[in-house]
Amino acid sequence: MILITTYAKELEKFLTKKQDSREVRKFKIFVRIGFQLDVYVFTEDCESLQNIEAEFFDYISKTGYAVNQNKLRIYFNILPLSELDDSYYSKMVEGSESIDYGPRYRFDSFLGKKQYEIADASEFPPVITFYSYKGGVGRTTAMISYALHLAADKGKKVAIIDCDLEAPGYLNFFNLSEHPELKDGKKNGLVEFLCDTQFVDKSIDINNYILNIGVDRKLSKQHPELENIWLMPAGNLNDGTNDGVFSQSRRDYLEGLAKLNLGNTKNVVQGFNNLFGYLKNLNIDVILVDSRTGFNDIFGNAILYLSTCVVGLFGYSRQTEPGFMNLVNIHSALLKADENKNDKHNGQSFKLILAYSILPNNEKDRIPPQMSDFINRSYENIFPAQYFIHRNPILESIGTGDAEIDDQFIKMNTSEFDKDRFVDYTKLFEGIDDYCFSESQDDYDEGVSECSTKKLIISAEEISDLTSKIDLKNIILYHLKNELEHTGKQSGKDELIERGFLYRECMKKVFNKNYFIIEGMKGSGKTYLCKALQNKNILNKIKECADGEQDVQYTSICVMDGNDKIIFSGLLGETLDKYSPNNMSNYEHYFNHFWHIFTWNKLLYDDGNENLAAIRHKVITNSVLTNIGIEPFGGKVDKNKYIHYLNEIVKKDALYYIKEDIKNFNKELKQQSKKIILLYDQIDSKLPYWKYIANCLIKSYSVKSMRYSNILPKFFICAGTLAQAKGKENNRFSGNIINIEWSIEETFGLLFKIIFSDECASKAFRSMAIKQGIDFNNIDALKNDFLIPQRQLKCLSRASLEQLVQVFFGKYVNQLGKPWDYFKKMLSNADNNSVNLSYFINILKDNAIEQALKSERYIKEVISPSVYTSNEILKKAAGRYFKNLASDKSNEILLKFKETVLHTPRFVFCYKSMESTLFNLLIEETLEKNKESLLSPSVYRASFEKLRRLIIGQGIMAEKFTNKGLFYVFAPIYWSLWHLQNGALDDGFYFIDNKMYIELLNKSIERNRQLKRNCKKELQMLAKLRKRKYLFSVTGTC
Repeated sequence: MILITTYAKELEKFLTKKQDSREVRKFKIFVRIGFQLDVYVFTEDCESLQNIEAEFFDYISKTGYAVNQNKLRIYFNILPLSELDDSYYSKMVEGSESIDYGPRYRFDSFLGKKQYEIADASEFPPVITFYSYKGGVGRTTAMISYALHLAADKGKKVAIIDCDLEAPGYLNFFNLSEHPELKDGKKNGLVEFLCDTQFVDKSIDINNYILNIGVDRKLSKQHPELENIWLMPAGNLNDGTNDGVFSQSRRDYLEGLAKLNLGNTKNVVQGFNNLFGYLKNLNIDVILVDSRTGFNDIFGNAILYLSTCVVGLFGYSRQTEPGFMNLVNIHSALLKADENKNDKHNGQSFKLILAYSILPNNEKDRIPPQMSDFINRSYENIFPAQYFIHRNPILESIGTGDAEIDDQFIKMNTSEFDKDRFVDYTKLFEGIDDYCFSESQDDYDEGVSECSTKKLIISAEEISDLTSKIDLKNIILYHLKNELEHTGKQSGKDELIERGFLYRECMKKVFNKNYFIIEGMKGSGKTYLCKALQNKNILNKIKECADGEQDVQYTSICVMDGNDKIIFSGLLGETLDKYSPNNMSNYEHYFNHFWHIFTWNKLLYDDGNENLAAIRHKVITNSVLTNIGIEPFGGKVDKNKYIHYLNEIVKKDALYYIKEDIKNFNKELKQQSKKIILLYDQIDSKLPYWKYIANCLIKSYSVKSMRYSNILPKFFICAGTLAQAKGKENNRFSGNIINIEWSIEETFGLLFKIIFSDECASKAFRSMAIKQGIDFNNIDALKNDFLIPQRQLKCLSRASLEQLVQVFFGKYVNQLGKPWDYFKKMLSNADNNSVNLSYFINILKDNAIEQALKSERYIKEVISPSVYTSNEILKKAAGRYFKNLASDKSNEILLKFKETVLHTPRFVFCYKSMESTLFNLLIEETLEKNKESLLSPSVYRASFEKLRRLIIGQGIMAEKFTNKGLFYVFAPIYWSLWHLQNGALDDGFYFIDNKMYIELLNKSIERNRQLKRNCKKELQMLAKLRKRKYLFSVTGTC
């Protein structure tokens, strides 16, 4: 910081303190252009401030700054408060800023406020500025290549303006040194244009300052697209036939450059306004500006006042960071200003694209950590697009005079074949096109803000090739929005569930009696699947996909769902009143009997199922229970009635006959070639003492002798539930689990199944695909496959679905690759073996669909990457998922875990990956926040292991074994939500606060010492109790 700024800031602090003490009422500090500070102070008592200058110098000396009072040019003006009645002084102190930095010779466009507006941007072609802070990163080469792309691929007329006034030159390209209009030394350029328009206003001929690259040249016969490119050089620097003498043209160029006040923003903006008007008259479609390197006024004016889009090229060198940060700062500030004005289409901001260039071919595509961190700190909702450009031998050989290289360079950017193109440029150019142009007139809609917010009422028959992309997009999104609102809900509308139900490979195991546990993480669709299996049509279609037993008739009965859970919770409460929680194992036997009674009642109660009516009647008629007055009942039952019913069965010693009825029911099913699937949903959700209550039900079916041949129970439980059980119990059921976690193929499959389930949305999607150049036959074939379950399973592959993903989410996600790869990474659970379906649905539901309906003037895909990669949307979706996850009573400790990660001093746990030691400290600190007692070491260690298994079981973190040891990694869903930084296993800079780390280690050591002391006490107490025979066992009976 320069000293005059430092002293101005210190003055501001000094006077603010005076203002707080009411000694000063108003003040203003002026930084003059001659390096002088003028200070105006307004007070009610001028005499009390006569020594203010001396007080300030005394204050400044204590801050450590050298003070030479005689040399400093600081002038105080002490004025009475009444002077503010004078408009001169009142205007002086207006505004919120205490320091006025005054006029500048240069860089006012960077440092001042934007105050000059160019004419309506719609009157001129798009202006795209290419900028680099340092040279040698391929800025000009990239811009010329983009001009060729526009001319050849888009058929656009392009004007290139060379604004690198101190070091101009385009002679490396297209053999321009031999261009006849340059060779004769008479063609002028930008400097002459700006000078001449100030001298003679607009009475000039633009053709004297601009040349067509392809006119009257041999090169244009081979490459006719060159005739679509015009160049305005920096100026007339070609000496023509001059024999080594300092030419008049070059002298005039330097004279003109010296006289142009490029720091005068108003004049520069006006000059470019004039230029754009002339170019428009030449029917130019696109203007490309080649800005010079470093900080300069041309670039400052170009980005603030002239550009539609800025392409910034930066290397990985630390030398490029000042320019990178300056550009990002300007862009983010303008975006925030536009958001505050709520004017996204007519605001001050420009589109920004960042390209990292020129990278070695073996260099991994990555953003340098310091640049990545700066971007994340600078933006909230909308991030700039980012691309990578690697080295290319053809590009590096440009300008050597090799005609073959020049020809290859043109071919690289104009060829019809992808194999001839430079793929890095292809991605970059498509990104710029997406920002700045529409491929057809229907890509742009002036009325988008109006029509997008209103739901379209349109039938499938009304959709045609003339339907705009905006209307097509809205049709798809409104249908998707409506369906997602019902996905996962028990709406009771069977046709709704069947229409959007996705048939998956894992579902084939439902008919295998050995697989009785259906396990999935929170939000994987367990309840939705339970509801779907109660739909007769869905059940039969799954059976058709499965192998064998096609002649068996299947029926499903929901034994327990959310409503039954309420009864069960009440029953649990009554039981806890009778038994000590420390003796829970003593009444496990009690709940084992309860489950048999509960299941018996559901099996034999007549719920109107015609397929089971005859069997139920026969079993009940022949049952001993009927003779003693015990019959199944249904309807709404409160806990008291159920407890009474349970006690009556126990009292009459009828438990044996309950089991006999179930056996007889199974026998009748077998004789009639029928099977029943019993569905137990939410048996572990929000119920404490899982190990003793719900677990006893599943354990009974893990014994083969207890399994019935034609009664197939299916227990829907969360993945973390079994993971929290002790090792033997956890592994005991490993061969009985149907894992319903989702793959990325199934996740996208569900999305398109929902779209294809509606005729109108399906036709709109088909039309959208055709407009993107995709063969409609492929879309029709996939749609038909989705309608048939057996074929649906086969089409869930990347090869089949990626074109559909491209239509919906676009071709590329900035620097992150294709949407398929982006979502596979961002949705993956910590172990990378599955993806988080609930998070994906939340992303779409939490504003992504709404944002896509309201925004995007240029329509290419249904939802653009700038929407679904929005940091705001990702955080909201992740936050909703975690809130839902932690809402279960058994998962409440996860809230303490989150608090520990986010609020431990110096963010010592905020890393995407961490060593096992740091992870153990994280668990210990969470238990401490949860007030876990150290008095019982065995209980504490059990709590430690239970929390560790919960975190891993719920997919929050996963173990990763490397040659460096054991590490723990967070799932990507939490990266943005909890602001996690690169950790021990991630690329880039990794730093942990050693002071805080050692402090936590010392706490852990002391904690373990306390546990050892308590362990000794616990053992001593146990020995005393045994000696005095205070220990006894209690056998509980039902």
